[in-house]
Amino acid sequence: MRPAPLQDRWSLPSTGNVGTQELVIVIGLALAGWGHLLLHDQLGAARAWAWVDGRFPPAWRSTPPFAGAALLGLGALCVVLPALG
Repeated sequence: MRPAPLQDRWSLPSTGNVGTQELVIVIGLALAGWGHLLLHDQLGAARAWAWVDGRFPPAWRSTPPFAGAALLGLGALCVVLPALG
């Protein structure tokens, strides 16, 4: 069997879907940051959440602390999942 040409042995690994993974990680960091601001009511995040939340039906509304915890958890999940697989 003949050895592979030198350029095949030294080629860079395929990056495949790295762009998609980076996008998911950046979105996850943004969600986690927004959730952190809601949990600690910094920079008027709770007031902004109440304004956005008011656009939805009453059955779908949530308090800023609950929404902050949910966004923080969802953001952390979005950051960790691409790293695992």
